[in-house]
Amino acid sequence: MKIVTGCMRSGTSFVCNVLEKLGGDFGSASELVSADEWNIKGYFENRKVNLLNHELLFGRWSSSELWVDHMWPKDRRIKLRKLANLVFAPVATRAGTIEKRTKDNATHIRDLSHDLSGMIVKDPRFSFVLKGWEEYGEVEGVLYCVRHPWEVAHSMSRQTGLPIVLTYLAWRDAVTRFWANPPKEPVYIVEYNNFFKPDLVEAEMKTLFAFLGRDFSSGDAADVLDSVLDKNMYSSVAKNKKMPTYINRLYEDVLARKQEG
Repeated sequence: MKIVTGCMRSGTSFVCNVLEKLGGDFGSASELVSADEWNIKGYFENRKVNLLNHELLFGRWSSSELWVDHMWPKDRRIKLRKLANLVFAPVATRAGTIEKRTKDNATHIRDLSHDLSGMIVKDPRFSFVLKGWEEYGEVEGVLYCVRHPWEVAHSMSRQTGLPIVLTYLAWRDAVTRFWANPPKEPVYIVEYNNFFKPDLVEAEMKTLFAFLGRDFSSGDAADVLDSVLDKNMYSSVAKNKKMPTYINRLYEDVLARKQEG
């Protein structure tokens, strides 16, 4: 299977929408997380993968069902329960603890990975648990989505109600954990904002074609973009926004990785 990941609110759902239009197989719609106000065209996330990844990340003490179909609902009780999970995240998501849970679920990972062979699987949680899927599953390649951290942090803050200082930390944690132990398989990197820039979008589309194993077609790329792009999705773009130094340095490091190919 092929994996799409990146920090939440980094454009992974948008990119998967493009991939689907290009012929990418995400499985039956009945197996995927439903669309909502935060991603009106869908999340393109497989429920079974999300449930397993959440267990690998948090363990059984955290109600995984809350993180599959509800996302961030207006129901205050559900929202508070989810925020309570995040309070304990630094302890629950330690690398050693995840590794132990992964070994305990090795057969589950192997079987589910086999069932999803040839498909594209997207989940931001892969930023933390990908190593186990590589070890016990069948991973062909990884597409990593990056977006300006100011935009990500503000989007997460609007979605969760958490202060910016905490959502910046969430972005840093997701990015750091992914790149601390990069995948063995080929990693393709796309930058969300470039899809809205006429002089840069072709390079991003070529990366998506390469991820799919397809020869690039400018005609197909243009047709798909015409059907998917919504200029309103670019309205909150960050331009010269001041960010914490440690965030800016990490962002520049990821962009450098992208330039290196």
